[in-house]
This record gives sequence, structure tokens and C-alpha cells, in this order.
Amino acid sequence: MTSKPSGAAEARAYFSQLQEIFDESAIANGGPLAFDYMLAGERLQLRFAGPSLLPQLLPSLEHLESDLSAPAQLTIHIWDETSSVTAIPPPPWSWESYMSRGEIGAYDRDKYRIWFDIGTGLFSMIDLESSQALLWVRDPDRLPIYVTAAPFRMILQASLSQRGLFFAHAAAVGNDNGAVMLVGEGGSGKSTTSLLCLAEGMDFLGDDYCLFDTESAPSVHSAYCSAKLDPDCLQRLPIFQPMVNPGNDLGEDKALLILHKDFSSQLVSSRPVLAILVPSVTHQEATTIERISALAGIRALAPSTMQQIAGPDARAWRAIAGLARKVPSYRLKVGYDLKQIPGRIESLIEQLV
Repeated sequence: MTSKPSGAAEARAYFSQLQEIFDESAIANGGPLAFDYMLAGERLQLRFAGPSLLPQLLPSLEHLESDLSAPAQLTIHIWDETSSVTAIPPPPWSWESYMSRGEIGAYDRDKYRIWFDIGTGLFSMIDLESSQALLWVRDPDRLPIYVTAAPFRMILQASLSQRGLFFAHAAAVGNDNGAVMLVGEGGSGKSTTSLLCLAEGMDFLGDDYCLFDTESAPSVHSAYCSAKLDPDCLQRLPIFQPMVNPGNDLGEDKALLILHKDFSSQLVSSRPVLAILVPSVTHQEATTIERISALAGIRALAPSTMQQIAGPDARAWRAIAGLARKVPSYRLKVGYDLKQIPGRIESLIEQLV
């Protein structure tokens, strides 16, 4: 842990060493087990050394399963301490290299991105030139709900941002005409609003994270079929109670829902973005919508997105600002008559088409 980093060659050597450990572990466990997905038009393959992590890392992606007709554009190799034939070696970087969100800042970020979450024992590393990534977990049973709800988020962001696709801390709902992105800090009402819309038959592209592109007419793309609700909201929306994931009981303050089985026809992969909506809870009965500035939309979307996902990535910041310039922003003033909310959003979509 005390040796000083010496550049890309050191990172490449460490990546190769871990790749060998994964390959040996996969063979020893009768694997690898491979699963293919289509994410925002990009081909993804997940390769597991054994079955121990499947219940934690696959459910939120099951709506994106696909038979790939061409080689994957990103491959992630996944294993854990119990399935590993060899302990992973100490890393070549020092403690001084750790930055925010557990990212390791010792190497060229255009070639390698590395993260280690000390609390969860989750290690991720991607070689951006080869589009190969590694994910190792110390203990599958200790993964928190947010990892199961949105797995591989950092790796996916690092890879997809090279292709003009960026994660947003946002929910997204819509219909055949397009979608709106619901943005804001945790507790602003994104989850409740998006699930109310889902329950009323609207399309659903995400509860907490989704992808958007930087095209002249931007689109939003589904990444996960999960949602999180606190116990009070779950009681108010009993339709979702049977979808609570049976695992991840680690004293979390929210329940994890897996939506694919019950709402597969409404979990669409992509829709044009028509607007940014910023929910705010009011003490009024009626839900209303009012136009706000692009800057207000950026202020609602950018801070939590940059903090939770993007980090010091200027491309992500420019993408967020560009999105807010291309589509209008609105304040969704959420009233306590929850039945009004989906209709208000659908009416806005119809106005914007």
C-alpha cells in the first residue's frame, strides 16, 4: 500500500494480474457464466466467475437482456472473495491516491478508472482502451441496497461517456410521444412520482438513474428496472408491495423493488426527452406545473449527478448543460391528491409534442 504509482504500465500490470485471477477462479467454479445486455444501443456482457453474486447484481438489469449479434462493446468480469482461487494482491497505489466516491486518482483517467469502496468492499476497474472491466466484491451478503438497485454504475459511466452517453441522477417516465426527466435531490419526490405514473400505465425508464445522450434531439435511456421506496410511500402504493426484493435486509431505510416481472411492457428502452421536471412537494391538493429557467433545471440536475456519478468530469457537466438548453424545464408542484400527478405529466407531454 505504500509504493508510489509509476504510470499506465503499473495499472496495466495490476489489471492483468487481476484478470488472471478471475480467469482461474471462473475455471475452478465451472464458469464463466455470461449474460448479454443491450444498454442504450450499446452491447454489454457480464461474466461471472461463479453464481454467488447473481442474485445481487442481475435483477435490476433483467429488462435489458439480449442475444447479442456482435461482440460486446464492454465486458465486465465479476467475482468475489469466496469464489476466488487466489486472494487479490495489494494495490500498487498509496492511500494518498484515494479521492471522492472512492476513486483512485493515481493514473491517467483517459486510460484507466479505478474505484474502491472501503465500506462495502467493492472494487471496480476499467481499461478504457480495451473496453474490459473488473469488479470484485469482498462479501456478496454485505452489498447495500444501492448497489443492487444500480450495479456497475461507475464502470458504465466511464465507458458510455466515451460514446456520448451520460448517467443522470433522475427518474424518467413518458409515453409513445416522449418522456420527461424528473430531477432533484433525494426526497424531492422522484420515486413516488415515477411509480405513480407507472401504476397508471405510463412508460418507465428509471426511478433514480437513467442515461441520456447528447444528440441534437436528445433521448433518455433506461439502465435499471429497480426502484426504491421508503416504508411510508410503500404503504400508500400497495400495488408495489409484492415487488419488494427479498434480499438486502441490512437495516436500509428504503425497500428495493424489481419491476420487470410485473411491468415488462412499460419498461421501455428509450424515448425522446421532451422536458426536465423538478418535483417539489406542496401542501396544496392540486398538482400544478410551471415553467422555470434552464439554469434552474441545471441546478436541480447537476449537483447530485456530479456528486454521485460523474465526479470531476467536464464532459458530464457540459452534457447536463447542453440538455437543459435543448429541452424546457418545469417545476412540478406536487399536491397531496396523488391521483392527479400522472395526468398532469401526460398533459404536459401532449403539449410538448
